Amino acid sequence: MKFDKEKRVYSPGTIIALSALIAFIVSLTVLFVYISFVGIKKDVVSQGDIVYISYVMRDENNSVIDHGNSSFVVGRGDVIKGIDDAVLGMKIGDTKTITLNPELAYGNYSSNKVINFTNAEFFEQFDVLLNIEFNDTVENFTKMFGEEPIVNKTYEGQLWNITVIKVEDGNVFLRHEPENGLLISLPYYSGNYIVILENDKIRLRPIPIEGQTMFTAIGAARIAEVGRNYITLDFNHPFAGRTLIFNIKILNITKQGL
Repeated sequence: MKFDKEKRVYSPGTIIALSALIAFIVSLTVLFVYISFVGIKKDVVSQGDIVYISYVMRDENNSVIDHGNSSFVVGRGDVIKGIDDAVLGMKIGDTKTITLNPELAYGNYSSNKVINFTNAEFFEQFDVLLNIEFNDTVENFTKMFGEEPIVNKTYEGQLWNITVIKVEDGNVFLRHEPENGLLISLPYYSGNYIVILENDKIRLRPIPIEGQTMFTAIGAARIAEVGRNYITLDFNHPFAGRTLIFNIKILNITKQGL
């Protein structure tokens, strides 16, 4: 006698229910994998993230030469390459100690970045010239001095006094009133400038002092030497040519991606 297995016959409703159950299980699996992947990725530093770190920088003798907090966009070149690379894959609270050679830090020292100027060349390059008379809008003037301009009135400016010459068509015409020989400080030089009055111009001449830093059109420079007839500027970074040790800690991560 031949026996055949009994064939099961499912109703359409059962088939629909089973299909829905299988689809639900597949969806849960995909969702679990996605959440796991994104969750892991969200916790670590990736290219394009904004990362917030604390750091301590030491020299080869382990002496601290700088420390503080910093934030930057990873991979955009905001910081030296060694730091940019080191934070990748780190998580909030992670710490790391890295030793960076000059190539990964502030570059090798280059004698080509040390430039000698004659005194005449230096002052021609770095003197600042201003017109004694200038104009602005009445609106800007009022915001700065807290009242509308009054003709012939002298106001106290940030560097020296300013006198109102006339007011016309919404503009105010002004005159600088500095004293000849006045010493002032400007944000792009850590030293002083001296005021030299020349007819309708004001010449601001830097007083070069060895060791001071100047911010020029081609970058920051240290005044390396001041001779009788020459001035030497060093455009190398202060830490160029040095191997540096960094202790870094991830304080926070803002995900955005490049």
